[in-house]
Amino acid sequence: MFNIIKILGTNSLMLLSIYSYGQYDEIRFPQAKSEIMLLKSLKVKEKIKKSGASVNAFKTALKEEYDTNGMIIRKIQASDTRVYKYDSKLRLIMMIDSIKNGTDWDRIDYEFEYDSKGVLNFARLGQYNSSFAWDSYAKKLSESTLVDYESYRERFYYFNKGDKLISEEFMMPQKVKEKKRKLSYDSKNRLSSEFTIKYLESGGIDSSVISYKYDEKGNLEYAKTKSRISYPLDLSNPAMSQPAELDSFRYNYKYNSSNNLIAETYTYSDPRYSYVYDYKVESNGLRIGEKYMPGNGKLSLNSYEYRYYPNEQKNKGIKKAGK
Repeated sequence: MFNIIKILGTNSLMLLSIYSYGQYDEIRFPQAKSEIMLLKSLKVKEKIKKSGASVNAFKTALKEEYDTNGMIIRKIQASDTRVYKYDSKLRLIMMIDSIKNGTDWDRIDYEFEYDSKGVLNFARLGQYNSSFAWDSYAKKLSESTLVDYESYRERFYYFNKGDKLISEEFMMPQKVKEKKRKLSYDSKNRLSSEFTIKYLESGGIDSSVISYKYDEKGNLEYAKTKSRISYPLDLSNPAMSQPAELDSFRYNYKYNSSNNLIAETYTYSDPRYSYVYDYKVESNGLRIGEKYMPGNGKLSLNSYEYRYYPNEQKNKGIKKAGK
């Protein structure tokens, strides 16, 4: 699955969201030269067996490598490795996703092509090919994906004058016949709400609303959603025709006096899937540690390591953040 977040023009920023095997990847515009990060590692504290005894040790759960332009080039996890390739204009042209399947590894290639103006016009996502057409007058991007030999999945993105995504329409020949999403912004051009409605093949309607609230400093304070599903009237079974409330969730965020995120709480309708993150950050906002408390009660302590360009690369090698 592939989502366009913002149009790529010759001088525009690029933000793509790629969904593969339950994980999202976001490819962003390069960072400033002075703050280039070459390596970011997430280490999780676990109990391991050593000399017959159980001891605590940090194990690398995620490693991200970047080039000197600040573009991610490799992401490594225990069962998933991703490699990213760019053209001379720093546009993503390929992502290679290798997923562990038992003792074997499955490979999926994602390829991207652009027109003469630098706008994305083709993407090959594993076995699916998507073509794109940009209407600059209507501020509309059309995506067409061949999902089998005869059926196409159609998706349309609409943008405002500031290149903010304001609506999305999605049609495909599966259980969801049509999906529409509308986004609203406040007076400060911040996302304030998302409304999504799905028209199901069964005749039902699945809808949800996400609301966003910001504090007086402009930090996102919380995001919450409510959703429900309704079915067409069935006189033989009236109970099944009644609207039903679906799962709901809420994110709450907490910041320190320097506006750095220090805590995140996710509250789900099923408490087993709720969680709390407490973050340890340096004065510059760099996250160096975190405490993860999921709804099942299994506490996890994580730490981060970084490597920078250019000074730390030459003088310090891999630098432990906070040291």
